[in-house]
Amino acid sequence: MSGDLILLAGLWALWCLFHSFLAAAPVTAFLRKRLGRHYAWYRLAYNLFALTTLVPILVWSPHLPYREEILVWDGPWVVVQGFMWVLAGGLFLGGARAYPLADFIGVDHLRKDRSGHEGEGEKVLVREGVLAAVRHPWYTAALLVLWGRDLNAPQLVTAAVLTLYLLIGYRLEEVKMRAEFGSRYVRYQREVSALFPVRWLRGKLSRSPQNGSRNP
Repeated sequence: MSGDLILLAGLWALWCLFHSFLAAAPVTAFLRKRLGRHYAWYRLAYNLFALTTLVPILVWSPHLPYREEILVWDGPWVVVQGFMWVLAGGLFLGGARAYPLADFIGVDHLRKDRSGHEGEGEKVLVREGVLAAVRHPWYTAALLVLWGRDLNAPQLVTAAVLTLYLLIGYRLEEVKMRAEFGSRYVRYQREVSALFPVRWLRGKLSRSPQNGSRNP
């Protein structure tokens, strides 16, 4: 691997490391204690930091001297590629409907802080919509987007590093969710697949007309 590609992999790894570190439970707990009410700004600042630090990598990597595509979706595989993109779009939209986006972005934290309701009430474990089929639809959609493209060497390095990051990230997210929701999330894990809707599909097939309504 050339020096440019090693540098690219290192930059992505550094971005992933900082992104994960700043979202880690011990770090957020420490900052919540130190910042007090100002912590309501943290989620918004975190997202802005993640986006702005992406810009140098995204601007620089397309100018690397590697134009030949290594992974190419052609012939009948174009149909598979199209299905991956459609599925990714559906998962992104489904997740946008299921997740409280204002909370995800950080705007809701500010609203609750100003109204004096920050931290009140029991958090709800959402299981409706796409979350009834898969626990992490955005992770799955991101994987489909990363690999559902024709990839040259820099793009392949990017896809490999970010895939590893996503696989580790969703595992860390599972630990966080179990700590937050306890037995409710453990039951959710047993009933709904993490990244690919295997259990959901199995349930749909077991209820198909030819198999009756009973599980096998």
